[in-house]
Amino acid sequence: MNSPAWLFASGLPSTHATRAAHRVAATIDPNGSLVRDLRETYLHHASNGMFIEADLILGEQMLLDLGLVRRRDDHLLRTAKLNALLHEDDATASRELIAYAVSYSGQDPAALGDSPELALLIPDQQHRTELLTILRGRYDDTRKVLIGEIGEEIVLAAVRRELIEAGQADSAGKARRVSLQSDAFGYDVLAPRLTGPPRLLEVKASTRADISFVLTRNEAAVGSENPADWFLVFCRVEDTDARAGTIIGWSGRGTLASQLPEDRGNGQWQSVRIALANETLISGLPDY
Repeated sequence: MNSPAWLFASGLPSTHATRAAHRVAATIDPNGSLVRDLRETYLHHASNGMFIEADLILGEQMLLDLGLVRRRDDHLLRTAKLNALLHEDDATASRELIAYAVSYSGQDPAALGDSPELALLIPDQQHRTELLTILRGRYDDTRKVLIGEIGEEIVLAAVRRELIEAGQADSAGKARRVSLQSDAFGYDVLAPRLTGPPRLLEVKASTRADISFVLTRNEAAVGSENPADWFLVFCRVEDTDARAGTIIGWSGRGTLASQLPEDRGNGQWQSVRIALANETLISGLPDY
């Protein structure tokens, strides 16, 4: 991704662009504004001399890139996120804009802690700490989703490859990631066999060496209901940029049974973290 003009290589927006974006956000009418009217406002009286027209156009682009403003024909429209942001005080609104910008850049917040640019953007140490805490949570969540997606892509490609090599190109074409439709299936990849019902593959992926993952109640239940067809496949993602990794092996539902918690009273467990030893996994994919 080429960095836009309002974004530094560090993943932080410039102070001036952030302030300009905030000014533009407040200038856009709640019901939408014509672009030509906004440009007239930028040129003549929007900023009391604080910004030149080019600054405000840059702030406008920042809002568009971050998805806080939408363009419809010749109008710019605020999103619900931007309306909520404008109800905050200036300091909070600026921190939120910075948070959106860093998330947009994909920068690891751990690299920002000692950044002089961040200190210029947010002089208050406590406010910087609060922002970094929020950003780390968002970054970790986004990265987990990315690693999971890559793992599913690796497994789907391997399933299709083995079926094609077995002369079953038609079956290979029927393999698919059902997770793209819903998380409710209790598995991620539908993998046809040469004969009989398809394999239901729940994919777990990690960048770590250990085999540790979260299993949901629904996944365990689907495994119990389909003990001959449901399998857990574990992937190690080695390069997120190249979306590359290795299938470490697979396990059936029975291997996991001893690690599942029991319901207590009226309470029901919803998810559990499970750790497996490497030797408990069977190499490759479940037989087709």
